[in-house]
Amino acid sequence: NQVATDAALQRIDELQASGQAPQDLDLDALRGNLQIARRAQSLAMELARSSGEPDTPERARKIADITAQLQALQAQLQPAAIDQGATAAALAPRTP
Repeated sequence: NQVATDAALQRIDELQASGQAPQDLDLDALRGNLQIARRAQSLAMELARSSGEPDTPERARKIADITAQLQALQAQLQPAAIDQGATAAALAPRTP
């Protein structure tokens, strides 16, 4: 969901500014992956909308284009070697 992604991106910025990020956490890779995920989510919604359109050559081209974009985004994901627990803990919403 876009709101959760935006909140995680903001938390990454805060962690980076504070210098308190776990050492094994690649914030740039994480930020990039979240931005890719946001774009992929938008494309997936567009793909879902187009599934209700009439079956035309234009629709087929549109679906092929979206699919190609999703594959390109997938190839850009950075499989950073990070501790999943550290990532979750670092990005967890702060409680007052």
